[in-house]
Amino acid sequence: MTENNYTSPSVGHNIYATFWLGKNPNNLDILNNQHGVLKSLLEKALLKDKFNVIKWIDEKFTPQGYSGLALLSESHLTVHTYPEHTTLEFDMSSCRGPEDCSKTFKYIQEELGNPLLLTYINIKSPKTIAAAIELGTIPET
Repeated sequence: MTENNYTSPSVGHNIYATFWLGKNPNNLDILNNQHGVLKSLLEKALLKDKFNVIKWIDEKFTPQGYSGLALLSESHLTVHTYPEHTTLEFDMSSCRGPEDCSKTFKYIQEELGNPLLLTYINIKSPKTIAAAIELGTIPET
C-alpha cells in the first residue's frame, strides 16, 4: 500500500500517563536527558514499534528538566519531565488502530523499571460518527 491510497482506521489510540520514577539518583540522569539517554529510549521504543518519526523537537532546560516531541507520520509522542518531583509525563497518539500506542508505552514503562503510574488514561479515539456510536462515546441517533 502506498501513502497515496492509505486510509487510517476509524478508531485511533491515545495514552496519557505520569510516571513517578522515585528517589534513585540515577533517575535524575534520565529525567534530565543526560547524554541523550531519555531521547534514545524514546527513539528505540518508536523504532521497535515501527513508527515513522518525521521530526524531533526537544529541549533540555536549565537548571533541570526535558521536553521532547516526536512528530510521527502516525501522529505524535511527547514527554515532559519534572526532575524535582521525579516524574515524567507521557502523551502519545496514533491513528494506526485502537491499541496502537500500547507496545511503545509498555516498552518505555519496562525500560524505566516499571515506575508507579500517578496518572494513566488509555483512550480509543473514534474518527467517525459510526465508530463513536460503536464505542459508545455518543448515543445512537
